[in-house]
Amino acid sequence: MDRYQIQSNTSKRYADEFDNFWRFFTLHSDDFFKTIKSGKGVEEDFFEDLTTKLEEINEGIFFLVGMENESLAELIFTPVGVPKNVFLVEELVASAPEITRWQFRALKPANPKLDFDIKFDNLIFTKHNIKFYPIIHTEYPDEIDLMLVYNNFHEEAYEEIFNGIYLFLENYLGEEIMIESIDKIQIAALNESNKELIPVSKLKDYLIWREKEFVEKYHHIKYNSKDNEYIGFEGIIDDNTPIVSYINANVVHWQFKASHPWILSVILESVSENDIIDDPTSLLINQIHDDLDKMLPENKGNIFIGWHKVNGNIEIFYACQGFRGPSVVLREIEANYANKLKVSYDIFKDKYWRTFEWYSKSGMLDI
Repeated sequence: MDRYQIQSNTSKRYADEFDNFWRFFTLHSDDFFKTIKSGKGVEEDFFEDLTTKLEEINEGIFFLVGMENESLAELIFTPVGVPKNVFLVEELVASAPEITRWQFRALKPANPKLDFDIKFDNLIFTKHNIKFYPIIHTEYPDEIDLMLVYNNFHEEAYEEIFNGIYLFLENYLGEEIMIESIDKIQIAALNESNKELIPVSKLKDYLIWREKEFVEKYHHIKYNSKDNEYIGFEGIIDDNTPIVSYINANVVHWQFKASHPWILSVILESVSENDIIDDPTSLLINQIHDDLDKMLPENKGNIFIGWHKVNGNIEIFYACQGFRGPSVVLREIEANYANKLKVSYDIFKDKYWRTFEWYSKSGMLDI
């Protein structure tokens, strides 16, 4: 589990919004409970109000609600699989007061008993009609690429089947494992494979085994930037769009990439016009980059890969061992520079840094 420890006042980033939300919820908690228990007027008397209040915090927070038992309602906050918003929902729940007849949870929980069915668009997904097998990549040995085989597969319902299987796995494994442990999911029909099929009930054990191997292999791996060598170059991509890049040639060829499986992309938007960056903006860019280096130190599992400038934006890349810490840092960076420069970011899993394969395979970074 990625429990990134960081000394920072970033929890203040949403402190006022959290307080406002929980004051609102506390005030209406009795009415909300009655609505959920009765099942009447849920959309207009609960969902609409709660959605509006959560959007005041961040548009990336969603929720599920239901009755845990006759006297207790459960409200689950979810980032719907978006890694950069995981810590946000966890902070929201951590800030929750004790409210009678309510319990709160961050991230969709696991249901390992598999005592449920998922109904999605007239399709039913159960432990009886889903199997799997791993796809092994020689070039990417630690990638968790799963082929899910559905008994009732038909090509014209591909999207519905994929979404149904994803929801089934999310309910079975829990949202955190889905985000952290699985790199890729594919689906196929029962008659499309000659592989040995494994019951989906064995998937959790399979993931635990693979995770144990992965952690043992990479637990003590640290990158040493002492011998870094950066290469800058200009080129053309896509539809004749110019790009200027500055890349760490050593790290792009590093053999232990999978030890830092998360890529942080920080975009500084509209920093140049006609490829010219004025002096005040250049100073801001340097300040932001300095802040990133200080707040994402190498000894905490972060590696600066490089940056490129394209279409008037600068995109800065780090490889990270986890995703919670970088998301906390970037929320602070966003807040600190909100009135000076537009900063956006994303965190995504790319265990073998394929995002940068063009650089490594082009030969331009051979040193």
